[in-house]
Amino acid sequence: MSRKPEPTADNHIPAISLQWIETYLGLHLQEGVALFDIDGTVMDTIPRNYQILKEAVSIIPRLRPIVDTIGPEACGWNVFTPLSGRIQLTDAESRELRRFWRQRFFTDSYLSYDRPYAGVREFLQAIRKRGLPIVYLTGRDKKNMSAGTIASFQTHNIPVDEHTRFLFKPDAAIPDLSFKQDACRRLAENEHVVFAVENEPANANMMVEYFPSALVMLVETITSPNPAEPDPSIIRFSSYQ
Repeated sequence: MSRKPEPTADNHIPAISLQWIETYLGLHLQEGVALFDIDGTVMDTIPRNYQILKEAVSIIPRLRPIVDTIGPEACGWNVFTPLSGRIQLTDAESRELRRFWRQRFFTDSYLSYDRPYAGVREFLQAIRKRGLPIVYLTGRDKKNMSAGTIASFQTHNIPVDEHTRFLFKPDAAIPDLSFKQDACRRLAENEHVVFAVENEPANANMMVEYFPSALVMLVETITSPNPAEPDPSIIRFSSYQ
């Protein structure tokens, strides 16, 4: 099978589809596993941040004029993104807002505000119809976020069945990259990862190292501050098709 269509010179394509992956790899996806991150890859966490920011008015009332004039699209990786250039918080306010955010963002009850990215549900369903198992590798921790994650996936008809598997952090204190490095090392020893999708360049770079035969892709949504430079072999894309 031809390896066309090719990405641009800088390894970017506008949208990814299962057919494109099969054509690019030159195979039908029947064996191995597909590996997906969740936050920023499958689920858009911006609505979660926006909800928390609206509630934060209760502890910092002078946020009200800002919250009343922005929408979810102004939010990003955390609740501080839309405040930049709009208000100067005191050190005490910044500490209180960060505490308020962390107490909510990393909990089951707020995961219901997440929304799947356009096209990702159909993309994941198509993978399962091919018979390819899916591993969801996430920085979410099992104790505080597993129940809400599964409930959210089921609500939005994202595949959760006997051929899908969630790898949650056993402890919220473990850094995401460290956890994912360990998980990928174990996956590399026991599974054949055909392709992997991430939104964080540092995680994607690590996957290139652990899965040298896999197609590693980076969806361009939101990232943590100061993201790493993506490995040149990584395919970058903007949306699911």
